[in-house]
Amino acid sequence: MTRRDWMSSVPLGLALFDQGREPVKDGSVEAAKISATAGRSFGVRLLRDMVDGAPRQNVFISPLSIFLALQMAENGAAGATRTAMRKTLDLPDLDPATLNASTSGLESALKARNPDALNIANALWAGRRFTLAPDYVKLCSTLFGARAASLDFHDPRAAAEINDWVKAETKGKIGNIVSAETVAHAAVILTNAVYFAAGWRTQFPPSQTQAAAFHLTGGGIKNVPMMHQPRVKGAYRAGSNYEGAMLYYRESSIFLYALLPKLGATAKEVLGSLDAGQLTAGVSDADLDLKLPRFTLDFSASLAGYLANMGMAVAFHYPGADFSAMGTGEFFISDVIHKTRLEVDEKGTVAAAATAVTVTAAAMMQRQVRTLVFDRPFVVLIGEPQTGAMLFAGVIENP
Repeated sequence: MTRRDWMSSVPLGLALFDQGREPVKDGSVEAAKISATAGRSFGVRLLRDMVDGAPRQNVFISPLSIFLALQMAENGAAGATRTAMRKTLDLPDLDPATLNASTSGLESALKARNPDALNIANALWAGRRFTLAPDYVKLCSTLFGARAASLDFHDPRAAAEINDWVKAETKGKIGNIVSAETVAHAAVILTNAVYFAAGWRTQFPPSQTQAAAFHLTGGGIKNVPMMHQPRVKGAYRAGSNYEGAMLYYRESSIFLYALLPKLGATAKEVLGSLDAGQLTAGVSDADLDLKLPRFTLDFSASLAGYLANMGMAVAFHYPGADFSAMGTGEFFISDVIHKTRLEVDEKGTVAAAATAVTVTAAAMMQRQVRTLVFDRPFVVLIGEPQTGAMLFAGVIENP
């Protein structure tokens, strides 16, 4: 298949907690605060809604991936559509240049602080029947580092090319994000991929891993391989209705925060009261005797219904949606597809996500020593402390 690249990739740029790493000195961290705060707030709200819609099921998302993909789309919106998307993304009412500089700064800061552990990539794919506004293509390339390509969306190989890009950017962890049918009914597809892999700063000894009971919501029991660290210094945290473990990664500023609901509380209730901007509240001098399941999970969902309920319904309808800044007033979002994978074992963590925003045209509408045992559903968050970015978040009901 032939492909025409419009522009080559250009690399892009609330401190929660920092330990042992020098700040980025180019000002990108400070610039990132607006987008990091918005993306974190948006991500927790979305996760709460998704957990409500999928009781007793695993839900694991990448707020960062979804936020970046939707902000690329928001830059192509105008009027009431842009206003609704900003409200849904919890973006403040600031000029586009300031918001885009913040998001660019966020991506730059995350990459600079985690060059060996984190990959973030964006892409803009357009069907050859449609002409995108050159200013929009340039913005996505310059600010979001998005590679841009024109494809024949009616050729099944177009879906394969998009999926190959996702697979490469997530090191094979997300095999595909779109089907040939989805691509054939789209005019434009905006994609984001996030990949994170790092070893624990203090690894779990494999010899300590033993089969143990995990208590499912509703009363069932499942045997899982339970990892064990008898004494983890400085990892214990506590909140009003949870106890937590904050675990750091080697050669990375990113951390994993596992929140275990206190007896009588649920993971949903922890999310309902969680102030994601205060993740380090309740720091204790106590060491931690920690047991955490070893598990792998895959998750996928259409986000269209959730995002519509969160306030951007106008973006999913024609007439009504206004994406004229993208190239034509006939565009509207038909779906937002999201897939993730999480692997947690004795050595460390691998987490990957891909998001695809499919845009359709109206013309195509025919279409002390504390003991903490994570043996019941719990919340897991993967964040970066200096920027305050929330990269991944979820509820583990069945590891």
